[in-house]
Amino acid sequence: MKKEMILPAPASRPAKSAGSLFTVFAMCRLWCAHTLPVLYLSRYYSRLLGEEVTPLHTLRLIHAQLAFLMLVFPWPFPLAVRALFCLWFALVLLRCQRSSRAVLSRSSV
Repeated sequence: MKKEMILPAPASRPAKSAGSLFTVFAMCRLWCAHTLPVLYLSRYYSRLLGEEVTPLHTLRLIHAQLAFLMLVFPWPFPLAVRALFCLWFALVLLRCQRSSRAVLSRSSV
């Protein structure tokens, strides 16, 4: 006697390429936030600043440092690329500022 079982398949839905790309970036950021060097840096920044610095905030600080280095160091880039580096640095600083305000507002509640 032949036994057969029919399993229902989940409804297939079209994958959103932009949503999945953001999901991949978010997963990479979370993975990087829990690596040993980032945890060491977050402890170092916590001691240096005198307040608790999360690993995600540490990644934002590293991002700001990288943007600053690309802006300041004398790389042989045209002026338009320098302007893009300046814009990148300004956007990173705004993002760091917003994340620190969010942390402060959560800690005061």
